Amino acid sequence: DNTWDPSIILENSDITKHIISENDHEKKKTEVELYEAETWDYLQTLMTEEGEDEEVSHEYLQTWDAKTCNYQRQRLGKSPCYIPKEYEKCTESDKLRGDDITMDELLNKEGVSGNTCLEEVRQSFYAYAKSMGMLYELCQGEFDINICQIPKIDFMIDEKDDTGYYAKMKAIKARIKREENDNIDDIVPCANIIGDEAFVNDIGDE
Repeated sequence: DNTWDPSIILENSDITKHIISENDHEKKKTEVELYEAETWDYLQTLMTEEGEDEEVSHEYLQTWDAKTCNYQRQRLGKSPCYIPKEYEKCTESDKLRGDDITMDELLNKEGVSGNTCLEEVRQSFYAYAKSMGMLYELCQGEFDINICQIPKIDFMIDEKDDTGYYAKMKAIKARIKREENDNIDDIVPCANIIGDEAFVNDIGDE
């Protein structure tokens, strides 16, 4: 008898539905993915209101990437990153002994030492850079593109962005802007230097 048993068909259908349901459950978005999607939805609304052009699109894409990156740091209990405009790097003579550059040398550079984010990059990529013959490039800051940037557009995602973390990002953004403006002045009062160092320690590192 080649007739189909309806009960078996229905049973198989229920099993298939269960498998599909399980797969959908496994594909459930992570907290970071949900944040990324919510951030993009908000940015799309802003882009629609302001109109799209090449400059605006770049600014919005940078913000999307930067906010997602900083959300992950926030979830790990870390602070936002401050990258000084100038910090010590390797000299030309160091290039000749690239594979012999040590971790201690990288971490003891002025401006790197004590800066959590710059230290993290050098520690995370040291083994890879050494295996690829790129320790000199690591010392020159070429791996620092992996550091979370400060978003160009300011806004908060309700119930996800921490107010304290957000305030630190805004303070860092203001500091970077101030440094850009101060770049035209060659002389900086000593009192300002002392104040800036305290400011960096307060907002840039854990």
